[in-house]
Amino acid sequence: MTRSLPIVLIMALYFSGCAELGDLGSSLKYNIQGEYYLHNQDFEQGRETFSQAVKTDQQNPEVQYYYGRFLLAENDARQALPFLKQATVLAPGESEYHFWLGVAYGESKQESLERKSYKKALDIDPNNIQALTYMGNNYLRAKKYKEALEYYDRALEL
Repeated sequence: MTRSLPIVLIMALYFSGCAELGDLGSSLKYNIQGEYYLHNQDFEQGRETFSQAVKTDQQNPEVQYYYGRFLLAENDARQALPFLKQATVLAPGESEYHFWLGVAYGESKQESLERKSYKKALDIDPNNIQALTYMGNNYLRAKKYKEALEYYDRALEL
């Protein structure tokens, strides 16, 4: 009974018309769906699910983020860019959104924008190990070995 109490409470608040809780419910649903499809590498189904969601819930950053991730997973970085950008606009404090935007820029051969996105991700979360590593990779490709080593060292210290 104690396990089901939080669920009952959330459902009661949701059905009582609490709009913020409704937004929380949508976000939770999208996070669960998105992570499920990513974890199972079912990118096609994820893309299909979130292509519908972006039509109905355009102001939800999770929808924009996950749709961008599925496009990116299917090697469509240029198409993923506007969705990942919109996710960072709607939720500017999400380090992961900036990181994945950087990945899309990198796949699109826009190295300076890639670097800016990783920098923003690291401004938000200095311990984002993926952003540290990918920033190092960006500098390595640019033959800026000292800078690359600094980011790799920071990643290794974590």
